Amino acid sequence: MGDYFGLDLGPFVKLAFYAAKRGNLHSIFVVREIDDPVKRNLVTWWYIKFDQLAQYASWVPQGGGTNMQGSQSTVVRIPKAEFHELNKNALNQL
Repeated sequence: MGDYFGLDLGPFVKLAFYAAKRGNLHSIFVVREIDDPVKRNLVTWWYIKFDQLAQYASWVPQGGGTNMQGSQSTVVRIPKAEFHELNKNALNQL
């Protein structure tokens, strides 16, 4: 699969629920790329539109790393190549 982001299952499921409930939810999912799982130094921010996220998600939950609360997370994988860098130009086009 190559490089990927592991998206925590909880936020992914919540966004999918609201997308299904509303029928046409135009939203983006933002991830923070870090260079070290312990130090968590920011590399850059990435985004993907939810309809693309749903299309490219692995849909097979897998064990992930440590979540922001310090416990183990369950994730779905999304290929990094499907994300776009979140910057001023990207925000102006959204």
